[in-house]
Amino acid sequence: MNERRIVDRDQVLAGIRVLAHLIRADGVVSDEERRALTPSLEILGLDARQIEALVAEDLALTPALEAVTDAAVRRAVIRAAHAVAHADGLVPEEAAVIEAARSAWGPAIEDPPLEEDLRRLAHEEQGLNADDPKEQKRALARLVQSWTLQVASLALSTEEEEARWRGRPTDIGELTRRFMRGEATAHELSFKFKEDIGEA
Repeated sequence: MNERRIVDRDQVLAGIRVLAHLIRADGVVSDEERRALTPSLEILGLDARQIEALVAEDLALTPALEAVTDAAVRRAVIRAAHAVAHADGLVPEEAAVIEAARSAWGPAIEDPPLEEDLRRLAHEEQGLNADDPKEQKRALARLVQSWTLQVASLALSTEEEEARWRGRPTDIGELTRRFMRGEATAHELSFKFKEDIGEA
């Protein structure tokens, strides 16, 4: 498999700090929002105490935005921010954080793939099953986790991603469910499938 560029872990954590700022923007950190960030921080090696400290960290928005200098992280954070902000209903404070990020990071983050992803995200949110509010909430939580996990995975090498599942007796069905819940990346799912059929 081709190695991709690995982003510095501190840059990824800086990006997740922006997301943590976002979930605190309305003064209430919901369980859904907290769960959205947890898998991302766990794969970066943070324990429960460190995760709680990061979520509770009182960092002003401007320095948080200035700390993120990597364009890939910036784009991934914008994608995840849109998902996280909708986890329990977009409020003006959260919209203001997203707008501040887009303004601070400028044209460097504007690219067709990002805009396409944001359109797709909006479409996925609108397409969730509104007939069953509980299922809609669960589906949105899975969507949010998958987008935030993409931020953290920027800091992982291909080998590190694969190591999470290499040799584990995890069947494809279970890993697919983890992927749908936002607890595994598409690369991990692909790798495990290839491993199971003897091609990895």
